[in-house]
Amino acid sequence: MTNSVITTSTAVISTLRLFVSSVAGIIGASVYLATASVGSLKTAFCGFAVILLTSGFGFVVNDCVDTEKDRINHPDRALVSGRLSKKQALFIAFLFAAASIFLSFNLNTTALLVDVGTVLLLSIYSFVNNRYGIWANGITAVSSSLTIVFGMSIGTFSLPLMIAAGGTFFMIFGREIVLDIRDLLADKSIGKTSVPIRLGIERALDICIYLFGVSSLLFIVSSIMWSTVWFTLFVGVLLNLLLWIGIVLCRSQPSALGIERFLLLTRFAFLCLVPAILL
Repeated sequence: MTNSVITTSTAVISTLRLFVSSVAGIIGASVYLATASVGSLKTAFCGFAVILLTSGFGFVVNDCVDTEKDRINHPDRALVSGRLSKKQALFIAFLFAAASIFLSFNLNTTALLVDVGTVLLLSIYSFVNNRYGIWANGITAVSSSLTIVFGMSIGTFSLPLMIAAGGTFFMIFGREIVLDIRDLLADKSIGKTSVPIRLGIERALDICIYLFGVSSLLFIVSSIMWSTVWFTLFVGVLLNLLLWIGIVLCRSQPSALGIERFLLLTRFAFLCLVPAILL
């Protein structure tokens, strides 16, 4: 009995993608603390929890839909390995969404609307992804940008951070195309259309470079408008530096190793938003 509970709990945590979901939650909470006239740690934690749960909902639902593809690329995932049944996963996804919406309802109406909109987008993504990969990339990019918008919805809206949300959109769009390069064979096996499948790996990487160029420009403008040394250092300089080192590595090594290095660097790049916003 105890072993079964531990196995299920571990499977739930792995499906939640705790690191990625937590980083998104921390960024949203940081945006709130930076923009609120009087910050509250209770509200910040509530905002963190909303984003964590919403992000987790998206990952769980996507794993339910992506089971066949994951047998090729991610055989260790909970649903594919049998550690979690699809029925259990859908129940968990429902609980995550319900808890997220309940918490956002207790924040304010704008936060509730942003959260419900994100839940709907992530639901649509899961059913669009296996056929229309390019649309799915855009939905993921919008959902990621809404992390910053949600933080402002419980604080106050800020033009520099709205521009940073735009930079996030283009950065995540490019990152998703690189993920599609990694998943090329699995995507072909299920008849999915994606940028690498339609245009080839070389042209897909060219598009990523353009997207990261726009993202870099927006982050630089945002850092100038925010006008603090720390924001300029972490977003205007370090974030952009990590992005471009990542794309150079991916371009020179369009193999599994190069792509994994690129993905790691983009994670650290996104983390740069936290100290930039708070300091």
